Amino acid sequence: MPFICPAHPKSAGHRHFNIIMNLKYLILVSLLLLICTNIFAQNVVWTKIYNRGADEFGNAITADQTNFIVVGTYTVTNNEWLCLKYSATGDTVWTRLFTTGSTYDDLATGVAVDASHNIIIIGYSLRQDSIYLVLRKLSSSGALTWTKILMRGYRTTGEGVTTDNSGNIYVVGSIYDGTDSDLLLIKFNSSGDTVWSRTFSSPEDDIGTSIVLDNSNNIIVTGSIGSVGANDVLIIKYSSAGVALWTQYYDSGQDDIGNSVKVDTLNNIIVAGACGAANNHNYLLIKYASNGTQSWLRFFTSSLNDDAYGCVTDNQNNIFVTGTSGSSTNYDYLTVKYNSSGDTVWSRRYNRDIDDDAMDIAIDVSYNIAVTGFSLNATDYDVVTIKYNSTTGIEQDDNYNMPSSGFIIKSPTLIRGGLSFDLNVTNPAWYNINLYDVTGAKIQSIYSGNLKVGNYKFNNLIANSGICFLMIKPLNSTENKVICKKLVSIK
Repeated sequence: MPFICPAHPKSAGHRHFNIIMNLKYLILVSLLLLICTNIFAQNVVWTKIYNRGADEFGNAITADQTNFIVVGTYTVTNNEWLCLKYSATGDTVWTRLFTTGSTYDDLATGVAVDASHNIIIIGYSLRQDSIYLVLRKLSSSGALTWTKILMRGYRTTGEGVTTDNSGNIYVVGSIYDGTDSDLLLIKFNSSGDTVWSRTFSSPEDDIGTSIVLDNSNNIIVTGSIGSVGANDVLIIKYSSAGVALWTQYYDSGQDDIGNSVKVDTLNNIIVAGACGAANNHNYLLIKYASNGTQSWLRFFTSSLNDDAYGCVTDNQNNIFVTGTSGSSTNYDYLTVKYNSSGDTVWSRRYNRDIDDDAMDIAIDVSYNIAVTGFSLNATDYDVVTIKYNSTTGIEQDDNYNMPSSGFIIKSPTLIRGGLSFDLNVTNPAWYNINLYDVTGAKIQSIYSGNLKVGNYKFNNLIANSGICFLMIKPLNSTENKVICKKLVSIK
């Protein structure tokens, strides 16, 4: 089989009814009238665009306390490693470029921070027909501590990196021996010396893409096994000594790739990637118990091509996934939050221009998340990094300032799946009506159309008992303001 070099990755009715008033179910509904200028959780804290006047790609990100470290590639004549450090407020602390030689193409693919705040970067260097794994260690100030270059077989790539509390470094990638590719796992000490290495070999191509340690220092790697267009997800768990404990595969019958792996506080294993036919992928998310038993499987589908490249978990075992969603050269960042049961909480898109590709996601000590990738401007690609705040739920502003004056809602109730309210509006217009839960996740789209004076009733809604939010937004509002009613749903 040909060598598969991990290329730069490219790789989200209105029914009228009559409410039968039954005193048994007529319960006082607590409501709060609010205007929300920033309704939803996970608001953007800052967006940073890095542009040196050439092509710049953000490939990976990690957090160091409240700072974020981004690595990628800077391209003029040849590719060089690019490393950026952002403060919690989004200020650029420093920028570094690294190369193994002026005639070589160097790609940085992964980054980690050790317990002493040193920065570990993994990648590889293309040199004519050969590929060398490259590993670098930087101080927290960006000073280069050491560089290690490794060759196994004909071509050796490094894709993912992590560290333990003793400063040891673990790298996953692949080697090509002239016949096919094998997954490569290496443990280095803090000085960059090789402690041990392991390979996983099958009759097909085995590619390692991501690595993580669990709370017991067991090692979990993910990647793919198969051939171009016909891969399966590969997951292997090793002991801290490098002994393989179990191997799992996921095969949808199409093309399945594991791009990122993380663990939660309970040592459950989360794998994010993509599955589906060529150019028609869906986000793939799989949760495994620590013994390798699959807990659940989720897809995030749209009419577009969706590839998940990065994932993280928080202290509540929520899962955040990011990647790309689009078609041809028109892609968006797509970031999705799931709860620990695999239910979608919210999804967010970023569209700067015609081509925006999110490659990785990180979470800081305050549980803020940051996404990095690259975006095409008029002439070249830039690194784009976005930080979202850690607030969950719906943020509220007590000021009532509806753009259309005279908009009044009276007597809203949500009882037994039936919503009813009276509306008095001076200027009838087109509005969207939606129902959300307290996390900011949309429960249901209720109505989109013209609203005028009258009584509005909708049935067969899916709201559970508890607090929810009725939001009515003018379709043509440039102020992004909505009427938000807090209701107590009675089943």
